[in-house]
Amino acid sequence: MIAGPMIAPKATDEEDALRRAEAQDLPQEHSILLVGLDRLSGVFQAGLGKAGLSPREARNGQEAVELAWRLRPVLILVGDGHAPSSMASIHELRTVHPDACILFLSPTTEPDPALQALAHGADDVVPPPHSVGTVLLRARLISARNARGDDKQRAPQSAGRVLVDRLSRTILGKDESMTLTGREFELLERLLQANGQVVPRDTILSDIWGSDQDSDAVLDATVHRLRRKLESDPADPSILTTVRGIGYRLEAGRIRFANS
Repeated sequence: MIAGPMIAPKATDEEDALRRAEAQDLPQEHSILLVGLDRLSGVFQAGLGKAGLSPREARNGQEAVELAWRLRPVLILVGDGHAPSSMASIHELRTVHPDACILFLSPTTEPDPALQALAHGADDVVPPPHSVGTVLLRARLISARNARGDDKQRAPQSAGRVLVDRLSRTILGKDESMTLTGREFELLERLLQANGQVVPRDTILSDIWGSDQDSDAVLDATVHRLRRKLESDPADPSILTTVRGIGYRLEAGRIRFANS
C-alpha cells in the first residue's frame, strides 16, 4: 500500500530535546546533506539546525555528488524527490563518499523501494512518517555500530583481488597474464595514490597527459582498456568506477603490487 505525501508532524519541545540528544554522538563539525526531500526539506533543515547540525541541500543528483565529494558530510538523507534517479544517486554518493551514513527516506512502507535503496548502498531505510528525531536516532545507531567495527558489509573483501607485478607491469593471477601499457600503468598508479578517493578528470589529464589537446579522448580509451584488463565484467566495473561529472575512483583494496 502506497503512502501519501511525506508530511512531518509539527515539532514539539519534547521532540526538539530528542533531536539534540540524538545528535550528540554525531560529528557536528561536518555538514549533513539533504537530497530530494521535497516538502520535507524545510522541516528537516529547521530541525537539524535546532539540533546544532549544519544541513546542506542539493538541487539535483549531480550537485549532491559534487557536495558529497567536497564537504564529506557525516550524514546524507535521500528522499524520492529525484525519482527515478534516487537509487542512482545513492549508488554514486556511496561511491564518492564510502564513509558517509546514507539513509533513504522511503515514501512508502512497501519493501521494494527499501530493498532497492539497500542494494544501491544505503545504510538504512526510514519508512513514513518521517521525523528529524527518528532519523537522527537511526544515524546514531549506525554510527555506534560502525565505531564498534560491527559493520561487516563495509569490511574489505579479499576475494577478487588483482595482483600486479610492478617491474614487468603485468597483471597476474588470471587465466592469461596481461601487460599494461605505459599510460595504463601510470593511470593505475595515479588512482592508487588517491587511496580510494575520487580523482577528478582534470587532475588525471594534467598529471599524465599535460597539455595534450586530444588527451580527453585518450583518457577515455585508456580507462576502457584498463578496465578490460582489471575487471571480470568491464561493462559493470567494480574496481575502476566512474563518478559522474567528477572523475574516477579505484578500489585500492582490490589491487596488490608485487615486485618480481
